[in-house]
Amino acid sequence: MGKEQKKIMIAALVIVAAVLVGSIYYTTGNASEDGQVSQGANAMPQPATSGQQTLSADAPEDGIVTFFEHPTQGKILTDGRGMTLYIFTKDTAGESVCYDQCAVNWPPLFATGELKGSGVDDAKLGTTTRKDGAKQVTYEGKPLYYYFQDKAPGDTTGEGVGGVWFMVKRTK
Repeated sequence: MGKEQKKIMIAALVIVAAVLVGSIYYTTGNASEDGQVSQGANAMPQPATSGQQTLSADAPEDGIVTFFEHPTQGKILTDGRGMTLYIFTKDTAGESVCYDQCAVNWPPLFATGELKGSGVDDAKLGTTTRKDGAKQVTYEGKPLYYYFQDKAPGDTTGEGVGGVWFMVKRTK
């Protein structure tokens, strides 16, 4: 292989590497502390989960908040399907400050019926009213959320995002 062919081969590899790095940046994004996900300069918005999760007495699996024994995280608060629930430390006095794109990335857990806990002190469950009038489930007065990148029961990818999003863990 001659010098010119080597230069062309190296240039082609550099271009391929740049395209790969760009596509990884485009698809993963970076979550900031306020729940926003920043993307590459020309990126389309990331798809979020279908939106609102509800806690209802009418749906047995969704009508329960429970502590789940996670293999690496200990006992964490989940919905009845095993999806991890999070709190946002910027919420104040039991009131959500997560709206717009934040609520797309961190969908609130909404209440549509009687709240039920399994292995959870029901007295610690409650609701707060959001700006649109919807009732969001709270635990110890803190509004609860899902994370759009958690795809399956037991996923905990939202833990510690931006230093302000955390799972609810049972300490006893």
